[in-house]
Amino acid sequence: MATPVVMPRQGNTVESCILTQWFVKKGDRVKEGDLLFAYETDKAAFEEEAKVSGTVLEIFFNEGDDIPVLTNVCVIGEEGEDITPFIPGGAPGNEEGRETGKIEPLEKRRMKLKSRLKQSWRKTGKNGYSYPRGQEILPKK
Repeated sequence: MATPVVMPRQGNTVESCILTQWFVKKGDRVKEGDLLFAYETDKAAFEEEAKVSGTVLEIFFNEGDDIPVLTNVCVIGEEGEDITPFIPGGAPGNEEGRETGKIEPLEKRRMKLKSRLKQSWRKTGKNGYSYPRGQEILPKK
């Protein structure tokens, strides 16, 4: 039976996570406990393990994608099983499920954060700006 792997919720306030690295690809055999992917929130980085053994039937997101929590990221099962009920967005044949919802590329998210921080900078004198606390939350390139 095909089993979806969802983006875990790592806290009450976490709305989405950035998928940073895939350790498997479509068609790979995995065992329970094998690492599937790495992801990060605004505060920490994590790795997700396979909860079941089988074949990676489909991967719905790419590295760098900002994925809402509790969204199906990939499907594990046996060759030939139907994965359409697990496609994000719910529409059968929606091969581009990553294009729906609140998902946005990593670079777009960085620009939004940078823009918000610039709006909160305040002029302190002739020579520069005083940066608000929290400037270190900008993701590194």
